[in-house]
Amino acid sequence: MGCVDGCNGCLGAFFGLWRKRPPAISGEGCPEILVNTPGHKVHDAFRVKKRALGKGGFSTVKRLINRKTGQVCVMKEVRKSAVSNLRLLQEEVKLQASMDHPHIVRLFETFEDENFIDIVMESCHGGDILSLIEKSGGLTPTDAAHLFRQLMLALSYMHHCQVVHRDIKPENLVLKEPTEQTVLCRANVKLIDFGFARKFGDGQGRLKTICGTPLYVAPEVFTGSYTEKCDIWSSGVTLFQMLCGQPPFKADSVQVILQQSRQGVPKSGTGASEGLVSWMCDLRADARPSAQQVLESSWLSATNERLSNAETSDEIATNLQNFSEMNPLKRACLNAIAHVMEDSDIERLRQTFESLDSGEGTISLDTLRKAISKSADADSICSSLTKDGCREMDYTDWVSANVQPQQYLKEGYCWEAFRIIDKDSSGKISVPELCQVLARHGASRCGGLDEAKCERLVAEFDKNGDGEIDFDEFLDLLGSPSTASDISPVRPFRVKPMRDAP
Repeated sequence: MGCVDGCNGCLGAFFGLWRKRPPAISGEGCPEILVNTPGHKVHDAFRVKKRALGKGGFSTVKRLINRKTGQVCVMKEVRKSAVSNLRLLQEEVKLQASMDHPHIVRLFETFEDENFIDIVMESCHGGDILSLIEKSGGLTPTDAAHLFRQLMLALSYMHHCQVVHRDIKPENLVLKEPTEQTVLCRANVKLIDFGFARKFGDGQGRLKTICGTPLYVAPEVFTGSYTEKCDIWSSGVTLFQMLCGQPPFKADSVQVILQQSRQGVPKSGTGASEGLVSWMCDLRADARPSAQQVLESSWLSATNERLSNAETSDEIATNLQNFSEMNPLKRACLNAIAHVMEDSDIERLRQTFESLDSGEGTISLDTLRKAISKSADADSICSSLTKDGCREMDYTDWVSANVQPQQYLKEGYCWEAFRIIDKDSSGKISVPELCQVLARHGASRCGGLDEAKCERLVAEFDKNGDGEIDFDEFLDLLGSPSTASDISPVRPFRVKPMRDAP
């Protein structure tokens, strides 16, 4: 049935001896945005810092610097000899890579050689929320609400995607950048560690594996029969700790913690938030709120960032008009760029997305229509998006639609996006690779592009006539007009030539 962190034999039951198998992160269900480079070493693309940022029973976390772009990332280095059930590792990576939300840490690529599987992820420099709580002795209600709302946005999105995290705790909430206590109200939080994350629903029945961290595990998890509401309990305990400076249960023994949790979470004495904590930590799992309901609670709803603080409706209308007319190849390229862009370059876009997000991690077409209702072209824009197969916009599509050339035409972004699409690392994008990437967006959204149409699309930018797109031709594409009706290669913008990072 599995066991809880801290129990003897937990990691031994979860991971054991490696057996030779195909490349670790591949096959059906592997997100197209994930770069998988079996047979290559992480040192080929990154400088790896020797000092470990953290260590676990089967993995080590290290800081990386991209040799071409200078971008800082982190790597989870997994030793194959410590892994017995490759499927579990595959599922962790695929689930995390499939997550598309501003408050879930991004997974960029994997490397594999004879001894290791290296998982490269977004770097967050600000430390975890537990360290922040211990340093301050507890957060102010305003700061706690701001940080906790971001967790609930991520969790609501995950549950909407039928993914349960099962290890929500302050240690798994990290700050993107170092933040002083006085500016916590502007901090950006990321949810990390998908080691226990799993899909639920669709006839799979109730969850059974007993896992998590004892102080935060919902009581019903120990029975081996529970639902995604276990995440709500863990989040409620996390909120209690944010406000009070300490967890509601105090014991070194898992058994004692379980006995305490079965009595319910004690009163926090934190005023308006106390009722929310009690609701989230109701002993009756079906009586707990959904993450969406938590977001709609009076205590959290006041922290919602409004559209007036972000992009204007006129800006959105103009950007969506261009996006609806964009040729599918450029759209796919911008989608890849959006995945690797630094949060600091798209902060305004994130704020606008969150102001329009209903809590499911997407923006519905009806919400978009209301946001641009003052535009004379609102109906035609929404009609174009509907014909293009768009019913809602996820975060990466939103960034792709609204990001400006001065933001994305940077050497590092262009190169990393090129690598995402260049699946076989040949240095060129082939027609099959283009078809594979466009398929990620759905046939209707790409105008029903088959291989013959993809060949014609590639030919528009294939200056040397080799039937593929190299990096210089890729730059021509990114600097070209956006419309499907006019895709002649014109370069109004130019990025600097690539060079090795110092």
